[in-house]
Amino acid sequence: MGSLIFAFFWTIALADNSCLATGIRDETVRPVEDLRRPIPSGTRSFVPRFQRGFLLWGHPQTPAGPDITIRSTGGDDLLELKVEVPEVRETYPASVSPLPGGRGFVVAAATWNLNNTRSSWLLFYSPKGELLSQKKITPFYVGELTVADDGTVWAFGFHSKALPPDSPEPTLYQFSPDGSVLRRLLPRSAFQGEDLPCDGASPGYGKCEIQAAKGRVVAYAPRAETVIEWLESEEKLNLYPVPRPVGRSGEAVSILGLAVTDSGEILASADRIYSLDRAGRRWIPVAEERLPARAWRLFGASGDAVLVNGDSSDPFHFRLVHWAPECKGNASDPGR
Repeated sequence: MGSLIFAFFWTIALADNSCLATGIRDETVRPVEDLRRPIPSGTRSFVPRFQRGFLLWGHPQTPAGPDITIRSTGGDDLLELKVEVPEVRETYPASVSPLPGGRGFVVAAATWNLNNTRSSWLLFYSPKGELLSQKKITPFYVGELTVADDGTVWAFGFHSKALPPDSPEPTLYQFSPDGSVLRRLLPRSAFQGEDLPCDGASPGYGKCEIQAAKGRVVAYAPRAETVIEWLESEEKLNLYPVPRPVGRSGEAVSILGLAVTDSGEILASADRIYSLDRAGRRWIPVAEERLPARAWRLFGASGDAVLVNGDSSDPFHFRLVHWAPECKGNASDPGR
């Protein structure tokens, strides 16, 4: 695929950046880049994630097909990964995230070994998809992972499905750029008896997620309805129990996507796009003037560019939106 380098080239025509009475910047004229990034025909895929300018698709495992497809939003590059750990029976990829500076990708995977045991791994790939190194991280198993600007790998997951909900075992790990453990945080008991905080999708509640942005890492535990935020400058972990938002139907809706901007705003998608009010512990619907028409699904963010669904039925149609930060003093302001 060659070097995967992305850049956003568009002319940004902003309206007056003064604050409205709501505390939100007036950005009636929004810079939006329309994107179509299909993957090879016939390849079944899960809903992609968006990080560092890359769309990241996982696929149901088949003998011949790829496990992961990666596409840049800044070009036509396409990388297909078949995730394999040497000398094991089977490999099960869990999550993928780009490394800073276009240096490649890290994949979390579990394996079924030749001696009938299981292991967990971080696998580091070059931009061309070559396996460069691997690090065993058993007994921790990754649900989702992301990479911070400093190259450290953050993973949200579990130690064992057999452990009781009040277990002291950590669920949030920080690894060095080579996969060594730096921090073990957030015991499972912090989720007040709920099931595993990050183990794929929880029907009716949503999907666990973790995303990195400038100076912070944010995770979401769907069954516990909790947002977790690590602030790098303070080396502090904040937990925000936040009930699922009440949708247009009048009932609580599932969180299906998460995005965190460099300006510190935490966004989520359900039946529409919401912003986290940290002080009020609630999800607030994003004002329509901040979004392109019929935008309701979030895939992630890169800097202050947020990727939302396209205005068509094409699942590979996306829109990249320059996201204006909210003004200081607004309820959801991160207070940096």
